[in-house]
Amino acid sequence: MPQFAYRALDKLGKTVAGNLEADSQPAALKLLRKRGLYPEAVKQRKLGKRGRGSQELATLILLLGRMLRGGLPLDRALELLAEEIRAPRLRQALTQVLEAVKSGSDLAGAMAESSAFPALVVEMVRAGESSGQLALVLDQLAAHLAAAQESKQAVTSALLYPALLLLAALSSTAFLFVFLLPRLSELFADFGQELPASTALLMALGSWLRGNWLWFLAVSCLLLWTIGKWLSLPQGRAWLDEFSLRLPAVGPLLIYTYTARLANTFAILLAGGVPLIQAFPIVRAAVGNGAFARMLTDAERKVKEGQRLAAALEGNQYLPALAGAMIAAGEETGSLGEMLAHLASTYQYRAELSRKTLLSLLEPAIILVMGLLVGFVVISVLLPIFDLNSYLN
Repeated sequence: MPQFAYRALDKLGKTVAGNLEADSQPAALKLLRKRGLYPEAVKQRKLGKRGRGSQELATLILLLGRMLRGGLPLDRALELLAEEIRAPRLRQALTQVLEAVKSGSDLAGAMAESSAFPALVVEMVRAGESSGQLALVLDQLAAHLAAAQESKQAVTSALLYPALLLLAALSSTAFLFVFLLPRLSELFADFGQELPASTALLMALGSWLRGNWLWFLAVSCLLLWTIGKWLSLPQGRAWLDEFSLRLPAVGPLLIYTYTARLANTFAILLAGGVPLIQAFPIVRAAVGNGAFARMLTDAERKVKEGQRLAAALEGNQYLPALAGAMIAAGEETGSLGEMLAHLASTYQYRAELSRKTLLSLLEPAIILVMGLLVGFVVISVLLPIFDLNSYLN
């Protein structure tokens, strides 16, 4: 369900801000009026997309927590950070937050007005302000954002070398098709030599590509655009999320990753004082997978009906059984937040091991496939050359 950030006046004329879930903006306005509030601004928030995991955001949160811990007033800390942060978009958002705070708004309400701050940050700040431990909450939040960004950078760096290998192999194959095969085709035609089947196939394919490359490029681009457009739709995204979790090697890695993200987000929110029910929309947006989000939606409904979290999550095909057992143990011992933190660490470790294993296998697999492809092309070219040499001798 969409979430809306709002700013409104209560019955005493005090400005309040926050988030709520509603089917549409008119429904959100109606819900606010039922609560006895007079809306000033209501806009839909894109949860978990913008600002999540950025290094600049993690640095901002960390510095803000250190400044507040050192006794610096909030408005002065925001002024210093607005001068220090280099990212233009984040600096502009911070300036808007500073103006709102000077006007009397709390920090969480001011952050909720900007899409630069994801729901996790806003709710954690709100919990920190409510509990009077804002500096401590900001330190935990900064560590979480920095770890997420570091994991993302590690994956990007590990995939760079295989991508370069793939590019080099495809470039070599394209060179053989465009420059070498046409010249050899003319040479073989002059001698009237009968070509092997693999060579004839490559010659025909190269000739067709040279004559129809524009159509081939246009159709390929149209096909990629169509696939991308369909995957951006809800039904396409839902299919991709389900399909990726069922892949043989990638599926377990993604399940470990999303389980760790789910547990870590729950742990941080509960440690910050956010009630379990209020944590569900934030976790659902932060997890990043439609199948897990639907699981959380169903679990939220069950928890509202009175079930425990472990029972609400039980029976899902993607959540590991160990995760459910650890959550149940945490609820029985009254240490759900700590157990979720342990669960997140466990599956982060397992995800890291799976990621390293997959990447270590990916590189030789790409080399093998590209080697076979290039080798097939080279052998198909060399066979008639050897036959021609024998003929001339």
